[in-house]
Amino acid sequence: MKLVAVMLFAAAAFLEGAEPIVSWEKARDAIGRRATVEGMIVATHKTEKVCNLNFSPNWKTDFSAVIFARSFSQWQGDIGELYRGKKVRITGVVTEYQNRPQIIVTDPSQIETVKEPTPAPLMPDPSPSQPASQDQVAATTTPSTAHLPASSGEPSALSKELLPFEVGVKRFTGAKQASGVVTKTESSFFQTVRLDMTLGNLRNAPVGPLEWQWVIGLLEVSSSGSLKQQFFSGGGRGMELKPLDRKVVRSEEVMLAGMSSSRGMKSGHRLRGHFVRVFYQGRLVFEEANPPNMKSVAEKHLAGKR
Repeated sequence: MKLVAVMLFAAAAFLEGAEPIVSWEKARDAIGRRATVEGMIVATHKTEKVCNLNFSPNWKTDFSAVIFARSFSQWQGDIGELYRGKKVRITGVVTEYQNRPQIIVTDPSQIETVKEPTPAPLMPDPSPSQPASQDQVAATTTPSTAHLPASSGEPSALSKELLPFEVGVKRFTGAKQASGVVTKTESSFFQTVRLDMTLGNLRNAPVGPLEWQWVIGLLEVSSSGSLKQQFFSGGGRGMELKPLDRKVVRSEEVMLAGMSSSRGMKSGHRLRGHFVRVFYQGRLVFEEANPPNMKSVAEKHLAGKR
């Protein structure tokens, strides 16, 4: 009987011309046919030629909606601002481009914004019979981020929720070490830089999936005094935190090297800063830029990797 009911429902949907609704994670299964793909727009990227609506930070492999410049005039206002941080349903033929599923959108009618009720806050709930230890719930180097709302630059349905985890970021810069080249006026040096990010679950229930991205920026100084930017970046995805669990994720070590004298560095690499952001269930919920102006240059670097 259950199988018959499913078949009757599918037949009715077909006769009415309805499109099957699939989550963005399953969009690859719909390649080659018309479908309605549902999910949260976590980021957008617009150039003079195209605008991408991304459902995941991993835009190279995961589903995106694509709007070409010839269709921009169909929308009023900034396309990215219209949809960023919103749950939508996008209807069209699912195609594949560079091993990534996508739908090419030519008209606003293909995009439906899904309104959802405001979710109840997620509160820490340590078990009364086994209270959390001081280490388990202690604040990290950025205690105010334990209940951090979504970034104002990336609106999200989580903007009024209390997050069930805390984030702390530490940057470790090693001491300068001589690397062997010494003259009367200067000597060579090297040192390493890395980021450690602590993610702590505040609840007696699993939390995830979590995704993170990091950027370390350097300035390359030439002997003539000119500056050149250099960036290193990476991240991970799919992390699950067990109840009251804490994990540390670490960036790769970036080396700074150059020539210095008693008056300071003459040439080589100088640390510019770092940028970190975290996604919870596909939504941007935390970011840190040190110094603050690293945010814009790091975001441009990440967008340029497209």
